[in-house]
Amino acid sequence: MQFRAELDYTLKDVRQYWKVHQLFRGKALYYISWILIAAVAVLVISVGAILIVNRLFHSELVWYYVLMLAFMGFYCVFREVRVRGTLKSLTAQGVITLTADDAGMHAKADALSSDYSYQAFQDIARYKGACYLYIDKRKAMIVPDRCFTQGDPAAFGAFMEEKTGLKIRDIGG
Repeated sequence: MQFRAELDYTLKDVRQYWKVHQLFRGKALYYISWILIAAVAVLVISVGAILIVNRLFHSELVWYYVLMLAFMGFYCVFREVRVRGTLKSLTAQGVITLTADDAGMHAKADALSSDYSYQAFQDIARYKGACYLYIDKRKAMIVPDRCFTQGDPAAFGAFMEEKTGLKIRDIGG
């Protein structure tokens, strides 16, 4: 059986990858970080409301509030820069043609060509219509179902399980 996919990544693919990567590598840490982010957001909104309701416009209090807002803004900007940087890196070579057959996996773009044996993959994850083939603990090949031009995307997971000897970890969703 042969599979072929034209990998043309979008912002949604990269955002989903970062979410999968965090869930895959540390589910507890992922949820703790989101709880902390929500708590800080509630704190910032509450403090702002208290300042306005009680008319506490002392220069020092306002300065601390602006500093809290700046840190929240910096965090959001940093996350978006990371996602867009990853997308720019992935799309720098253009559309990547990925083929998988009995011999191995081959990725080809304009000025790039890579061959992978199935033993090169360390983990396989599945989440919301995409398969994530981990080459190491920090790098994964993203294979969205919508990118397949040959072969059944639903059968791709079973094919990879058979060839790699790894079990697909369904992240959920």
